[in-house]
Amino acid sequence: MTAIGMATPVALPGDYDPPSNSQSSSRTSPGLMDLITVLATGSAGAVALARRDVAAVLPGSTIALSLVPPLLVAGVCLGQLSECLTPGALKLFASNLLAPVLGGMVVFASLGCAVQADKAAGRPARRAYAAMILLFAAVLVPLAANTVVTLLLHTRTDRTKDAAQQSACRRAGHVRHERRRDVPDDVRPRPQPR
Repeated sequence: MTAIGMATPVALPGDYDPPSNSQSSSRTSPGLMDLITVLATGSAGAVALARRDVAAVLPGSTIALSLVPPLLVAGVCLGQLSECLTPGALKLFASNLLAPVLGGMVVFASLGCAVQADKAAGRPARRAYAAMILLFAAVLVPLAANTVVTLLLHTRTDRTKDAAQQSACRRAGHVRHERRRDVPDDVRPRPQPR
């Protein structure tokens, strides 16, 4: 899949930039919402495996929808020589690989499958729970860090835009006052006429 993605930029017109595509860019900066989505699909796939009345196609489509796109985007980013975007796509691939396993472990543990398997193998059930915690931490920490960084960047960008707009208004001689609800009209400063 990654090799196909790397070959894609060669077949596209020279001015087309695949990493700027919204579908590609959304897969290069994964966050906690991506993790929650994949945990839910992994849990649904585990329920489908545990119940005989649910179609067995669900786990396969879950895998196809969650694993193939990040690998293709990683390949496209490598093909475009965008090495700074590739780790984000690979991070999403890793979370999409590990999170369904975690969701499945939780579902199967809640159904008692892990306890039965551990008793049959002579292992304590603590190992399954320790594995779940380590797996969750391995997926959660990088995605949470990426979410925090993204929120901080958006906040800083918004503040910078606001400051630039206010500065431009002041230079043009227009002072724009925000209407605040907690300040009475007679106290609120009014713009000066020209």
